[in-house]
Amino acid sequence: MDLEYLKQEIIPQREQEIKLGDNQGTAYPIYMVYIPEENYIEGEAVYSLPISSSGRRPEVGYILEDDFGGGEFIEGLPDDDDEEHKILTRFWVDRYKAVFLTRKAAQEYLQYQSHNLREAFIYVEYAGYDNRQMEKLLGRNER
Repeated sequence: MDLEYLKQEIIPQREQEIKLGDNQGTAYPIYMVYIPEENYIEGEAVYSLPISSSGRRPEVGYILEDDFGGGEFIEGLPDDDDEEHKILTRFWVDRYKAVFLTRKAAQEYLQYQSHNLREAFIYVEYAGYDNRQMEKLLGRNER
Protein backbone atom coordinates (compact mmCIF):
# COMPACT_ATOMS: atom_id res chain seq x y z
CA MET A 1 0.00 0.00 0.00
CA ASP A 2 1.39 3.39 -0.99
CA LEU A 3 0.61 5.51 2.07
CA GLU A 4 2.34 8.57 0.64
CA TYR A 5 0.04 8.49 -2.40
CA LEU A 6 -2.93 8.15 -0.06
CA LYS A 7 -1.81 11.10 2.07
CA GLN A 8 -0.60 13.40 -0.69
CA GLU A 9 -3.06 12.67 -3.50
CA ILE A 10 -6.21 10.81 -2.49
CA ILE A 11 -7.04 12.41 0.87
CA PRO A 12 -6.65 16.03 -0.35
CA GLN A 13 -8.69 15.23 -3.47
CA ARG A 14 -11.48 13.61 -1.38
CA GLU A 15 -11.57 16.57 1.01
CA GLN A 16 -11.83 19.00 -1.92
CA GLU A 17 -14.61 16.99 -3.57
CA ILE A 18 -16.59 16.76 -0.33
CA LYS A 19 -16.14 20.49 0.26
CA LEU A 20 -17.49 21.19 -3.25
CA GLY A 21 -20.40 18.76 -2.81
CA ASP A 22 -19.20 16.25 -5.41
CA ASN A 23 -20.06 13.46 -2.97
CA GLN A 24 -23.82 13.95 -3.55
CA GLY A 25 -24.25 14.58 0.20
CA THR A 26 -23.05 11.06 1.01
CA ALA A 27 -21.11 10.44 4.21
CA TYR A 28 -17.90 8.47 3.64
CA PRO A 29 -18.44 8.28 -0.14
CA ILE A 30 -17.07 5.62 -2.43
CA TYR A 31 -17.50 6.02 -6.16
CA MET A 32 -18.73 2.94 -8.00
CA VAL A 33 -18.64 2.52 -11.76
CA TYR A 34 -21.45 0.36 -13.11
CA ILE A 35 -22.70 -0.63 -16.52
CA PRO A 36 -26.31 -1.55 -17.26
CA GLU A 37 -26.38 -5.23 -18.22
CA GLU A 38 -29.25 -6.41 -20.41
CA ASN A 39 -31.21 -9.48 -19.29
CA TYR A 40 -34.40 -11.25 -20.41
CA ILE A 41 -37.05 -13.33 -18.67
CA GLU A 42 -40.04 -15.06 -20.20
CA GLY A 43 -43.41 -13.39 -19.81
CA GLU A 44 -44.55 -9.97 -18.66
CA ALA A 45 -42.84 -9.06 -15.39
CA VAL A 46 -42.45 -5.29 -15.44
CA TYR A 47 -43.74 -4.74 -11.90
CA SER A 48 -41.59 -7.30 -10.09
CA LEU A 49 -38.18 -6.31 -11.39
CA PRO A 50 -35.70 -3.81 -9.96
CA ILE A 51 -35.04 -0.63 -11.89
CA SER A 52 -31.44 -0.08 -12.84
CA SER A 53 -29.71 2.96 -11.37
CA SER A 54 -29.11 4.00 -14.97
CA GLY A 55 -32.83 4.79 -15.09
CA ARG A 56 -33.78 2.11 -17.58
CA ARG A 57 -37.13 0.52 -16.93
CA PRO A 58 -38.18 -3.03 -17.83
CA GLU A 59 -39.76 -3.43 -21.29
CA VAL A 60 -42.17 -6.08 -22.55
CA GLY A 61 -41.62 -7.33 -26.07
CA TYR A 62 -40.59 -10.26 -28.22
CA ILE A 63 -37.71 -11.43 -30.37
CA LEU A 64 -38.13 -11.00 -34.12
CA GLU A 65 -35.91 -13.72 -35.54
CA ASP A 66 -33.92 -13.22 -38.70
CA ASP A 67 -32.90 -15.77 -41.35
CA PHE A 68 -29.48 -16.31 -39.77
CA GLY A 69 -30.56 -17.63 -36.36
CA GLY A 70 -30.28 -14.27 -34.64
CA GLY A 71 -32.92 -11.82 -33.69
CA GLU A 72 -33.84 -8.37 -32.51
CA PHE A 73 -35.85 -7.44 -29.42
CA ILE A 74 -39.00 -5.55 -30.43
CA GLU A 75 -40.66 -3.56 -27.67
CA GLY A 76 -44.42 -4.07 -27.37
CA LEU A 77 -46.69 -6.99 -28.16
CA PRO A 78 -46.68 -8.48 -31.67
CA ASP A 79 -49.31 -7.20 -34.11
CA ASP A 80 -49.64 -10.31 -36.24
CA ASP A 81 -51.54 -13.37 -35.09
CA ASP A 82 -50.04 -15.57 -37.82
CA GLU A 83 -46.78 -16.25 -35.99
CA GLU A 84 -46.35 -17.31 -32.41
CA HIS A 85 -43.88 -15.14 -30.53
CA LYS A 86 -42.47 -15.76 -27.10
CA ILE A 87 -43.27 -12.74 -24.92
CA LEU A 88 -40.25 -11.55 -22.96
CA THR A 89 -39.41 -8.83 -20.51
CA ARG A 90 -36.10 -7.08 -21.07
CA PHE A 91 -34.55 -5.53 -17.99
CA TRP A 92 -31.20 -4.18 -16.87
CA VAL A 93 -29.21 -4.79 -13.73
CA ASP A 94 -26.28 -2.70 -12.58
CA ARG A 95 -23.07 -4.64 -13.10
CA TYR A 96 -20.16 -3.50 -10.95
CA LYS A 97 -17.00 -2.64 -12.86
CA ALA A 98 -14.72 -0.61 -10.55
CA VAL A 99 -14.53 1.32 -7.27
CA PHE A 100 -12.72 4.56 -6.45
CA LEU A 101 -12.07 6.81 -3.48
CA THR A 102 -12.47 10.00 -5.53
CA ARG A 103 -14.94 11.11 -8.19
CA LYS A 104 -12.06 12.47 -10.24
CA ALA A 105 -10.45 9.01 -10.50
CA ALA A 106 -13.81 7.45 -11.43
CA GLN A 107 -14.34 10.04 -14.18
CA GLU A 108 -10.81 9.48 -15.51
CA TYR A 109 -11.50 5.74 -15.58
CA LEU A 110 -14.65 6.31 -17.64
CA GLN A 111 -12.58 8.30 -20.13
CA TYR A 112 -9.72 5.88 -20.58
CA GLN A 113 -12.01 2.82 -20.57
CA SER A 114 -14.70 4.35 -22.79
CA HIS A 115 -13.91 1.89 -25.58
CA ASN A 116 -14.76 -1.00 -23.19
CA LEU A 117 -17.57 0.48 -21.13
CA ARG A 118 -20.60 1.48 -23.14
CA GLU A 119 -23.16 3.43 -21.11
CA ALA A 120 -21.11 3.25 -17.89
CA PHE A 121 -22.05 5.56 -15.06
CA ILE A 122 -20.80 6.60 -11.62
CA TYR A 123 -22.93 5.96 -8.57
CA VAL A 124 -21.97 7.33 -5.17
CA GLU A 125 -22.31 4.72 -2.44
CA TYR A 126 -21.53 5.04 1.23
CA ALA A 127 -19.29 2.79 3.25
CA GLY A 128 -22.15 1.30 5.24
CA TYR A 129 -23.97 2.22 8.42
CA ASP A 130 -21.65 2.32 11.43
CA ASN A 131 -18.78 0.74 9.48
CA ARG A 132 -16.09 1.91 11.87
CA GLN A 133 -13.16 0.62 9.85
CA MET A 134 -14.26 2.52 6.73
CA GLU A 135 -15.20 5.60 8.77
CA LYS A 136 -11.65 5.70 10.14
CA LEU A 137 -10.15 5.11 6.71
CA LEU A 138 -12.37 7.47 4.68
CA GLY A 139 -13.27 10.23 7.08
CA ARG A 140 -12.55 11.92 10.30
CA ASN A 141 -12.84 9.76 13.38
CA GLU A 142 -15.57 11.44 15.42
CA ARG A 143 -16.07 8.65 17.98
